[in-house]
Amino acid sequence: MTEELYRGLLLQGVPFNVDFDNLPRHEKLLRLCRPLGIPQAFDPDETYELTMDNMLKILAIEMRFRKHSQETICRLESAGLGYRVSAEETADRLGSIPLRQLVYRVHALPPSLIPLVWDFGQLNDTAEKLYIQQIVQRLVDHVRISEDKTHVITEVLSASQRFMRNTKSECSFVSLRDVEHCVKVFTWFHGRSEMLLVKLNTFLCETSVSKNNFRRDPVLWSLVMAVGVCYHASLKEKESYRRDICRYFPEPYDDSRVILDEITHAQDLFLSGVPLRKTIARNLALKENVFMMIICTELKIPLFLVGKPGSSKSLAKTIVADAMQGQAAHSDLFRSLKQVHLVSFQCSPHCTPQGIINTFKQCARFQQGKDLQQYVSVVVLDEVGLAEDSPKMPLKALHPLLEDGCIEGDPAPHQKVGFIGISNWALDPAKMNRGIFVSRGSPSEKELIESARGICSSDSLVQDRVRGYFAPFAKAYETVCSRQNKEFFGLRDYYSLIKMVFATTRASNKKPSPQDIAQAVLRNFSGKDDMPALDIFMASLPEAGYMEEVSTLELIKQNICGSMQNILPAVGELEEAESRYLLILTKNYMALQILQQSFFSEDQQPEIIFGSSFPRDQEYTQICRNINRVKICMETGKMVKYVDLGLGTHRVKCRVHPDFRLIVIEEKNVVYEQFPVPLINRLEKHYLDISSVLQGWQKSIVQELTQWAEDFADVKAHQFLAGHKYSPADVFIGYHSDACASVVLQAVERQGPGDLTEELYHRVSEEAKLILLDCATPDAVVRLSNSALGSFAAQVLSRNTGTSSSITPLQISSRPNFAMGTLCAMLSSQR
Repeated sequence: MTEELYRGLLLQGVPFNVDFDNLPRHEKLLRLCRPLGIPQAFDPDETYELTMDNMLKILAIEMRFRKHSQETICRLESAGLGYRVSAEETADRLGSIPLRQLVYRVHALPPSLIPLVWDFGQLNDTAEKLYIQQIVQRLVDHVRISEDKTHVITEVLSASQRFMRNTKSECSFVSLRDVEHCVKVFTWFHGRSEMLLVKLNTFLCETSVSKNNFRRDPVLWSLVMAVGVCYHASLKEKESYRRDICRYFPEPYDDSRVILDEITHAQDLFLSGVPLRKTIARNLALKENVFMMIICTELKIPLFLVGKPGSSKSLAKTIVADAMQGQAAHSDLFRSLKQVHLVSFQCSPHCTPQGIINTFKQCARFQQGKDLQQYVSVVVLDEVGLAEDSPKMPLKALHPLLEDGCIEGDPAPHQKVGFIGISNWALDPAKMNRGIFVSRGSPSEKELIESARGICSSDSLVQDRVRGYFAPFAKAYETVCSRQNKEFFGLRDYYSLIKMVFATTRASNKKPSPQDIAQAVLRNFSGKDDMPALDIFMASLPEAGYMEEVSTLELIKQNICGSMQNILPAVGELEEAESRYLLILTKNYMALQILQQSFFSEDQQPEIIFGSSFPRDQEYTQICRNINRVKICMETGKMVKYVDLGLGTHRVKCRVHPDFRLIVIEEKNVVYEQFPVPLINRLEKHYLDISSVLQGWQKSIVQELTQWAEDFADVKAHQFLAGHKYSPADVFIGYHSDACASVVLQAVERQGPGDLTEELYHRVSEEAKLILLDCATPDAVVRLSNSALGSFAAQVLSRNTGTSSSITPLQISSRPNFAMGTLCAMLSSQR
């Protein structure tokens, strides 16, 4: 301020010697209302802190465009599976800058307002600490806390805000809203501290997992829990945060290890009250996801959870829904919590703002007339990342909905609902600043080993037999992940491998052989041409040993026909032998015919649904019919369990018979290039073409026949040919890349069963050539004497040439009659 301006303001009676922050609230309001032209002081929100800094914001506000740092942008784009639409492809941008790379998204001010703009900058640490002191003081007015504990709370919250702001990630965008959330969580834990601490001490005594024998102070323990929910869970590098805040805690929480132990013990306590299947590992991701969902659901704090497929997001949601059943809950701990009702909305690139708004309205209606201290309804946005770049911008409706539960009007208490956003894809931080954001990264090798140990923990004897494979499997899995450019293989494949090895070992009652390991690896890490997964896994094992070749058909047979069922009496648990549904990658759509003729008898055919891009096949009614056909297949038989069945933005529960199998068949390149990663990761993958059913000697004949077909078509240059180059497809009607393999199989079938001899090899080779000759065009036979086969061979072959005909359909004679339940094969097509 210049001296001239200062004197002018002084002459006009502007006081410069008043400490505004220490004035009574009523006096602050009077001083604010005068320049605004308001005759009487009015306080619309008693919770809003009236500091000097805040008064300036009320009088003149500017939100500036500011871009994230490059390091932050890279981290954001690596969250989960990254952004579904890349930064180069998105149309949601400001000039050349994608809007998701901006800290804030606002419309530019009109030029007439530019002279009135006041740039108040960013809240500094001193001003923020004043806010925190007032917020904590308001807490002390309702909760009896000593002065020294009040000081600890203020210092820890200030240090937490300062630490988060200094991080170079999306966690740096904190506001006083985070402090409010933390105080809210603290109040919840403190109000229940007597009951929770009793249950915690009992749990720790029963499990003997804790070495901390100190008496837990309710205030300090509640503060540790609060920062664990609101700050600790959001960070990728958590250790540095614990070291930073432990300096402001008194003993025993002045040790960062103790803070971690207390947070982990609380997570273990909540998960212990939930019945889980024996093969579900209580790993770090699951414990933290469940803990965060429970607390945020109880307090209606919005939660965004982002992570790659297999990071226990959907599993945690299911566990919380089953556990939080009010008085009908499984344990005393959960009977003291609210009853929860989840309302799911399936996000997609085609969803609209009105769809999300209607879901919030529907969710609010469930709370209407209920005791909100005992009941909570929660909106769950599944795959919220798919709506990130929708042209209809459906997520723009989230901000007011997360704050008040409605877009317009005065919100009623029942309209404020809980919220959980789940995504495999990265999200824009600007949309998540109303809640708590948790990003699950890829697990470390140590976490993979711990998860494997947890999956096998139901039988200590079997665990001892397979324990030596955990570290090699984890190392091999990380090698596979580092070599793939797309998440074709994921955590679900790794977990399924561990479960399969565990079930096999338990059934055989002996250590798994190299053949058992190879078979389990191929069941879960197949289908990718450029990924020698079996070699990678076997190279990391302590003993490799001899392995017989395992055919793809045999692996598929084990899945479809439930070969694992014959070990169920020994295992005694269905879930330990469950098979995932199948994704069959193929070429020329041969897989469907091979499966039909290999596994299914005439009286036991699958339900086949063909996908299509024809307009009428894309109509909503036709999609509903197809979904209903799948649903009927799933429900055939005794009800065992339920899964979510989605259609558009709707999800319903559907019962599933244990013998139900789903097979998705698609061209290999379409899967690689177009299939969504979350779908690929959920399925057991195999590549199946005509060569998959050939034996080694038959493959040799195929190679010879392929060369023979090329020689047949290769005509020597001649003046009347004008140098034209013929290919086998020009010479043989219907010739394609699998034609020779199909012909060899027909030749083998004509020869009948028998052991391999030199004579049989010769007869099959000659028969295959004759079958192929049946498909030769007349002009090709005329040119035969000029072909690379030579005139003598041409004369011999021409005597056996019949009329042209198309290649007959592939016939495979072996049709074992396996016992199986309902199978639904879905053949998708992009054509």
